Amino acid sequence: MNRSLSWLGAIPLTLLLAACGGGDGDSASAPANTDGGSTANNGGNTPVDTFSIGGTVSGLPDGTQLSLLDNGANAQSITSNGPFTLTEKLSAGSAYSVTLGAKPTGYQCNVTGGAGTMPASNITDVAIACTRITVTVGGSITGLNADGLTITNGNDTLEIPANATTFTLPTALAIGTPYNIAVSHIPTAVHCDVSNASGTAGDTPVDNVSVSCGPATLSTVYFFSETDSPSTAVTPGRDGNLYGISVGVWPNPGPDTIYKITPDGSRTVLWKLDTGFDGSEPSSPLLEGNDGNFYGMTDQGGTYGEGTVYRITPAGAETVLWSFGGPGDGWAPTGQLLQASDGNFYGITWDGGPGTRGAIFRLTPNGEERVMLFLGDYDLDANWYSGLIQGRDGNLYGQAEMALFKMTLDGTLSIVSSYAGREHDIGNSPVGSLIQANDGNFYGVMSQGGAYGAGTLFRVSPSGATTVLHAFGGDVDPDQDYGDSPTGAPFQAADGNLYGVSEDALYSVTLDGTYTVLHSFQDDDETQGYSPIDTISQGADGTLYGVTTGGGPNDHGSVFKLN
Repeated sequence: MNRSLSWLGAIPLTLLLAACGGGDGDSASAPANTDGGSTANNGGNTPVDTFSIGGTVSGLPDGTQLSLLDNGANAQSITSNGPFTLTEKLSAGSAYSVTLGAKPTGYQCNVTGGAGTMPASNITDVAIACTRITVTVGGSITGLNADGLTITNGNDTLEIPANATTFTLPTALAIGTPYNIAVSHIPTAVHCDVSNASGTAGDTPVDNVSVSCGPATLSTVYFFSETDSPSTAVTPGRDGNLYGISVGVWPNPGPDTIYKITPDGSRTVLWKLDTGFDGSEPSSPLLEGNDGNFYGMTDQGGTYGEGTVYRITPAGAETVLWSFGGPGDGWAPTGQLLQASDGNFYGITWDGGPGTRGAIFRLTPNGEERVMLFLGDYDLDANWYSGLIQGRDGNLYGQAEMALFKMTLDGTLSIVSSYAGREHDIGNSPVGSLIQANDGNFYGVMSQGGAYGAGTLFRVSPSGATTVLHAFGGDVDPDQDYGDSPTGAPFQAADGNLYGVSEDALYSVTLDGTYTVLHSFQDDDETQGYSPIDTISQGADGTLYGVTTGGGPNDHGSVFKLN
């Protein structure tokens, strides 16, 4: 045996195999890991298993992107919702932390399960949830002592109760969203202003909107010219305009005129009534019919000289539907025309028939008239009547001088309540029509009598029980500032209270009898008018309207509104 080769027996077999391989250990490929990771070469010596980090993204808005960081580095952009996997992989036992880099403007994104120690498997449950940042919009309220105010931001609405001091709209706004706060359905006889109403939502709540309320103020919509003065209340049309009637006044009388006034005070003459066929001396406020046209009456003129019923379109086309005074007819219509639930018009004349005590008539929309009954056939002992109203029961109700009566649509009349002998309690000389309020009772006014001799506002139940709610008499009772002799019928506004005018005041009365003067008319007030007449009316926006016969540059009166 050759002793020079005997050392080969001591060389391990593994070294011989390595030498025969002829390659560098750092360049060898890492075998696949059976647990879903991969095997990396660690310095060319020991292979290391590595694993990925992933999860899901939700709430990311279209067209935006989110930047994720792996242990504060290796930023990776995510551009859509759903699964994601970070490109950087870590070995088991390594610390990992998925954090947010850039995120969409106006959005808040939160990471769940984004930090810990890497297991010997891929991580797939990191959750990234993005939500849009929203802020509330609200502020303060002062001076609101009545229910009915609504605060809006577009279609977002909030009903505000009386005496509220703060508000927050129900819908929060995203950052960058513009807002414009407004008030609507303002309580009757209340005026509200909004400060800091507009802006753009930022990253903090909006809490500086200020709503300041107080008593409404009277302002003038229109002053009448030197040739005419209002003769009836104005009627707010469904188109937002006011419709009314004026009569010529001396020393330069113009014709009786049907007019339209826009909310900004521009007046248009729709028709001039002559003393012939059209009729003259218009006797009632205009009524807007179901067809959108307006209907009224005159107590003189027409074919027989005893008054007419006419129709006029909003554009000014006029048609006489009926002339009173023919055989078997009544004469001189009074009060306001009524369109009942059957589509026909009903009204009263104060003359004609037995004892010339007047009649109740029915008129179809195409002008066919029928006398339903002559009032002289009944024990009403009166030549004065209010206009008719239709009650909740479908019957028609009217007021004679000292009685409230009811008539069915087929013409049967009965007495609901008699006021005879109660001049010192209920009063006498009623003004205007009755109303039936939302409590089911009837309300009216007397211009004389009562506790102070200056008239009353009274209530009559459907069964005929009568109660005085308020006795007028500001010159007699020192506890009342104003309110002598009501000159128009009561009106129930949207807030449920009654409103009306007296010789020197615009007032409100609650249904339990609380009386409040809203505005005092002074006899020498040429800037706002004085001597109000007829009833109050209410526009769709809640504004109250009325007319005066004095004041203004020509001292011929005004159309006013309570803002």
